[in-house]
Amino acid sequence: MILRRKPDKRLGSSMPKQWYRRMLLSYLPIVLITVSAMIFVSFFIVSEIQKKEAEKANRISATYVIDSMESTVRGIERAVLREMAGNRSLYEFIMQRSDYESAIQPYYLSEDFNKLIGVNPAIHSIYVYRASDGAILTQRNIARIDRFPDKPFIMEQMSSDQGRPHLQFRRFTDHEQAGHEGVLTITQRAPLPFGNQGLLVVNIRVQVLVKMASEMINGDITSLEIRDDNNRIIYPAYTEETGGQQPLSGNFSYTHYSPFLGWTFYSGIKAGQLSDWVSVVANIWLVFGVLIIVGSMLAAVYLFKRNYRPVELIIERIQQYQLRSLTKEKAADEFAYIEKALENLVEQTKQYEKRHQEDLTIRHRQLLRELLYGEYTIQPENWQETAERFGLPAAYVQLTVAVVELDKYEQFQNRNGESEQRFLKFSLAQVVNEFLHHENLHIETEWLSGERLAVLCIFRGEYEQDDTPLLKGLGTMRQWIWNNLSLSVRIGIGSAVKDVQDVPESLRQALTALQYKLTLGGMHAIPYDTVAKKGTGEPFNYYMGIAECVQGMRLMSGHWETQAERIFDRKQEEMLPDHEIRSIVRYWLLVLGREFEGVGDSAVNAGLQGIVESLGLRMEEADQLQDMKTTFTAGLELFYKKYAAYKESNKYLERINDIRKYIEANYANPDLSLNHLSDKYDLKPKYVSQLFKDEFRMNFVDYLVQLRMEGAKKLLLETSEPVHEIAGKVGYATAISFGRMFKKVVGITPGDYRKLMSMPQPQMRGT
Repeated sequence: MILRRKPDKRLGSSMPKQWYRRMLLSYLPIVLITVSAMIFVSFFIVSEIQKKEAEKANRISATYVIDSMESTVRGIERAVLREMAGNRSLYEFIMQRSDYESAIQPYYLSEDFNKLIGVNPAIHSIYVYRASDGAILTQRNIARIDRFPDKPFIMEQMSSDQGRPHLQFRRFTDHEQAGHEGVLTITQRAPLPFGNQGLLVVNIRVQVLVKMASEMINGDITSLEIRDDNNRIIYPAYTEETGGQQPLSGNFSYTHYSPFLGWTFYSGIKAGQLSDWVSVVANIWLVFGVLIIVGSMLAAVYLFKRNYRPVELIIERIQQYQLRSLTKEKAADEFAYIEKALENLVEQTKQYEKRHQEDLTIRHRQLLRELLYGEYTIQPENWQETAERFGLPAAYVQLTVAVVELDKYEQFQNRNGESEQRFLKFSLAQVVNEFLHHENLHIETEWLSGERLAVLCIFRGEYEQDDTPLLKGLGTMRQWIWNNLSLSVRIGIGSAVKDVQDVPESLRQALTALQYKLTLGGMHAIPYDTVAKKGTGEPFNYYMGIAECVQGMRLMSGHWETQAERIFDRKQEEMLPDHEIRSIVRYWLLVLGREFEGVGDSAVNAGLQGIVESLGLRMEEADQLQDMKTTFTAGLELFYKKYAAYKESNKYLERINDIRKYIEANYANPDLSLNHLSDKYDLKPKYVSQLFKDEFRMNFVDYLVQLRMEGAKKLLLETSEPVHEIAGKVGYATAISFGRMFKKVVGITPGDYRKLMSMPQPQMRGT
């Protein structure tokens, strides 16, 4: 870490900056000279790069010239060979036919030569040699080889063994009086493609090719020279500008040999006197620049060594103190060593200040706890010194303690993690300070426990005698906390005291006020004066009322609801503390559970006890007496309805059993019907039918038929009475209706049933 501290202006104005000026005057000239030398060296490097780029461009240009020449010559070669390959006149001339048409073929062939020359101006001349008689046909006439100026060349080519077109640079003339001209000659045996009876010769003007190259390059910048295989100069000797003069000498940076043309191309950039001078000067500056840089390095080493002496003296002075923290770790360099020494000094100072601040904070909190719990024993005359040390008002008018309590703290812990809890508690303390901030009111906060925050209000100067402004501020703060922090809090306020020694009493009163949250929880804050004169109700009266209410529910009397409501109203009127209210409610639920324990079967009993348990949980979560009353009375109504339903269903169960017994005893009565039962038991027929369906899972008629068929089976097996008599005994008026119903239910007639059941057991199994 590098320490950066603002310079002291007084120190800078009184102390001369001689070391600063010394360093500046020592290194600035070296830097300027070195930079200048590097600039000149850079110019030289850039110049060399430009030279390389120019040579590259020259190489590309020369390659383009070579490609253009080769493509021109190749184009002429292809055109001539393509034309002559299928030329009948050439074939007739070479083969020396004697008919009339063959005699006129030379004329046609000469015309073809002229057409080729007309299409390709670069062609100087074309002729064909016939080896059988030494005749030569040009584009103008027919000559004999003995008088033809190009005889030596023809003989040389005919004697050579060539299989493909051959290129050769030479000087040529087709007339003795005409001057010689440089040409590039293409030779091919005739007739094409594999004949050996003659020779086709095509002469291309070198001057045309050279002129093409001259037009492609800039002669003021680029130097180009072309030589053949015999090192004869082709260009620039044959340009119109030079007129055959000797070529200019130059430095060529690029050389290329064309196997197709048989020429060597030399290309380079022309160097004038100015460029040569600049090149020499650049080389001199390069050497001079290197010398300057080396000299600057030597001078810098000397200056570094001379200016390093003060640093050595500082290190020696630091080492004299033998800093233990610096001997444990080896520093990277001298400045790092000095830096570590300064860091050590600054770190020790910071740690001391931090410990001092932490101690002050802890002592401040300890002082608040001593004030709140009555452990503060300092005399009033020493209060001013203590107050100034911890930032408390030395003079005050009165003191009041308020306690802010988090509702449902267990849920608060389960809903938030450790860090979230700390953040919300810190935010709550800050909100208290912000809302209660006043020029004549000093606020100190301290957490008494996880859910209770003590607020010490120290009033300075003039202040209203009543607590109305403080109560309004606490009420507004409570609403803001709910809207922005989603926290529900209750606030209790103790009475104002005149001396710090009485602060614990104000705290006790604030905690006492918080014991009436159920009855006074709707207030913005609960002042102790509101509950100070309230007495404790007589628990026996509540217990008697609860017993009467539960007994009324058991006897199903209608006054139990009024009794329950009267109990809750009495709690509100007498303003019981929270623990007494909850104790009464728990006792109420205990009596209710015991009174109705064992009622009905297991399902009914479990349902009733489940209502009691659920109601107990909701009572523990209620935070206002009115909510507790609404929830508890609703639970009692549900409990009573379930119990009353059981009682009513049990009464009808007894009656349906009586009806069942009556039917079993009188099923042989032909007049037995729903109307008969309705008249006997004073019930509607439809209601009797519904009771049968609910109890026996079948209607009345089916139940009656089942009883009669069982009785008939018994009589058929145990007696020998005729069927019509048995029909009358089981309630049927005629044997026909009895037999029809018996067959419908059993599957066979009564007579068959008697016979079937009277058979011996083995025979029955056989059938």
